[in-house]
Amino acid sequence: MCYETIIARLGKRMPTEKEFLTTDEEGWSVAHWWAMYSKAPVDFPHWTLADQNGWTVAHAAASVGMLPEGFNLWHLRDANGDTVAHAAVRSKKFPIHKFGDKIMNYANSKGVRVWDEIKKVDQSYIDKLKAIVKS
Repeated sequence: MCYETIIARLGKRMPTEKEFLTTDEEGWSVAHWWAMYSKAPVDFPHWTLADQNGWTVAHAAASVGMLPEGFNLWHLRDANGDTVAHAAVRSKKFPIHKFGDKIMNYANSKGVRVWDEIKKVDQSYIDKLKAIVKS
């Protein structure tokens, strides 16, 4: 059964173990999709499952602010070296005040630290506010 068929048939039920591991041709799994739309538990066994680009289930959940309280796999990296923490900051939906110095200093392959991502997000927000005030 293909990835899309499984998702279409799920409804509100949780996928089976076999269904979680079903992928499309790029490695995107039912687990990736499910973690983005359902708050997976902190002990979810598929956080490290990655697609062809190293984008893990944890990255997918972080990108939409769906990581559970107590999540601690911030160090997982994709093919660009971006950690789950980088993805969480970009989502603007994670309380970054919970990151300690170690996580704030995780750097991707371009040397961009999590702290640098926070500065970018903040600057973007400030720029948008300035544009509103000017108009």
